[in-house]
This record gives sequence, C-alpha cells and structure tokens, in this order.
Amino acid sequence: MIVRSHYGFLFSSSCTLPDLHLAAENGHLEVCKLIIDKVNDKNPENEDGQTPLHEAAKGGHLEVCRLLMKSVTNIDPVNGHGEMPLHESVRSGNIQVYKLLRGIGAMDLTIKKALVKIAFQEGNLDMCKFLVDNEENCNMNVTTRVLFMTLLMYLNSFFDNNRQQSTFGG
Repeated sequence: MIVRSHYGFLFSSSCTLPDLHLAAENGHLEVCKLIIDKVNDKNPENEDGQTPLHEAAKGGHLEVCRLLMKSVTNIDPVNGHGEMPLHESVRSGNIQVYKLLRGIGAMDLTIKKALVKIAFQEGNLDMCKFLVDNEENCNMNVTTRVLFMTLLMYLNSFFDNNRQQSTFGG
C-alpha cells in the first residue's frame, strides 16, 4: 500500500532505509512518526553509518531529534567517521539540538576538543563561544579560554568588516 503524505513523500507499509533518513534530514516530524510506526528498525544505518538521528541533528531539527531519541535504544550511535549525532549538531550550529543531545551522558576530553574543533572549522562563532563559555564542555584552563575568546572576537570583527565592505561595495 502506497501512502502519500501532505509533505510530498511517498512510502509503502514496507518503508525503505532512506525514507526515515530523508524525513529526518528534512525535519518532517509527522512523516518520521508515520515511518517509525511502520518499521522495526527505528535507527537504521546507511552506507556511511549515519542514522536518522545523525541526519536530524545535522539538519538542526530539534523535535525530530526528540522523537528519534524516544524511539531508539542507542542514542549515541557512531557513524563510519567515528562521529555521533552530537558532532552533527555542532556542525549544524544548532545549540538547542546540541543541548538536547549533550544532556544524554558523560563525554570524554577527546570528544570535547573535537567538538570545539568542528565548530571552529565550520566558522560557527556562536557555537564556539557556547562551547568555550561552558567550561564543563570544553575543559579549558583560564589562559586557553582567554586566548580562544580573543581569537573569536577578532574573527567576529573580521567577518563583520568583510560583510559591511561587500554590502557597501567597499
């Protein structure tokens, strides 16, 4: 039986792996609910080891993340790159999704440093600042925090100046 949702998705009672990934990636909460009701494996991995929770976190879809976290037993799946949905939330820059996923459990220092590095590489200054300001999450000493915050302020002013120049043709 084929069902068409008002979101434009087509799926059958035997949903395929990409259906839930696609719905999660695009933040379609109601479609995710429909698919979850139809499938046995509620946290399937694709060829890269990504789960729907990875996809929802990458897209910054808070409510979809909540739904998936309630529906699965493993809320910290590791993909083929050694990353959890938490890494994807930092990459997306969505602090609310990060807080939801971070509330799960303990995190070692290696992961904490990797998260700050991801936020910095993505150029997400707000996420960098959030991670650094939250001392428990980045475990930096005072000197390192001051240097990092100085660098963030410099980068922020640099990006603001470049935006203004491109806006005004300067």
